[in-house]
Amino acid sequence: MLTTVQSTYDRTSVTSYADESITGPFPVFYTLNLIGNHKKTSVILLLNEVMSAEFTEILDSFNGMNQFVLIKILRQLEEDCIIKRVLAEEGGDYKVKYRLTYTGRRLIPIINELSSWGKEQRRHKALISI
Repeated sequence: MLTTVQSTYDRTSVTSYADESITGPFPVFYTLNLIGNHKKTSVILLLNEVMSAEFTEILDSFNGMNQFVLIKILRQLEEDCIIKRVLAEEGGDYKVKYRLTYTGRRLIPIINELSSWGKEQRRHKALISI
């Protein structure tokens, strides 16, 4: 169902699909919303590198990250089916660990491609400003 919404930024009307919430009708918006900010992307890349990690291991990997911020990020990634919590037995103790899901692993080439594009743009911009 198409609806017209008033934009709060420039006061123009924008046509979007009402049932697609903040991501609008374009799949790229949905994808970028999933990847989110650099902190979300960093967690995804870390879990891709180490395969699974406990909360404290993830927190220790990011200097200065607030534990409440990390909790929010992990919850968002879990809600979006990018990561999952698993119960792992280690020496008779059970620990909660985080892992990428199949969907999360499918994001890795996309993130790598965005990274490559960013590196090229940075080099191009540096050459132009010389």
